[in-house]
Order: sequence, then C-alpha cells, then structure tokens
Amino acid sequence: MDTCNEKTLCRTMAGAIEPHEEKPGFHLWRKVEGGRIVVKGILYKSRKKDANLIALNRCPWCEAELKWGMTANSQ
Repeated sequence: MDTCNEKTLCRTMAGAIEPHEEKPGFHLWRKVEGGRIVVKGILYKSRKKDANLIALNRCPWCEAELKWGMTANSQ
C-alpha cells in the first residue's frame, strides 16, 4: 500500500507538494542539520494573505503519521 513513512511521502502527497514557496498549497519544511538537508515536516499555506502556515502531523490522503526529521534526499 502506498503510504507516507519516515523516508518517502505517498504518491498523492508527493504530487501535491508545491515547489514555489510563495504559492499556496503544501510545502516541505526543510532545514540544514549537521551538514545534511532534513525535512522537518509538511506545511500548508492558505490562499488567504493573513493566514498562518499549518504544520501537518498526518497525511490527509493515506492518514499515516508524518514523521519529523525525514532525510530530504528521498524526496
């Protein structure tokens, strides 16, 4: 079954990631730690200009827990 885990995202979530940070939608929250790029989580940016970013702890499609600290080279 295609589900999110600590190495990859499910096909639907991976396809929904918006590569342009200024656009609304789902974004990878990446950070450099110990010389490696680490994905800290998934953020959702609303179309509303004054709305806060929302950090997801579950995938809305496969309902798997989204693991914080995934390595970015698998994305």
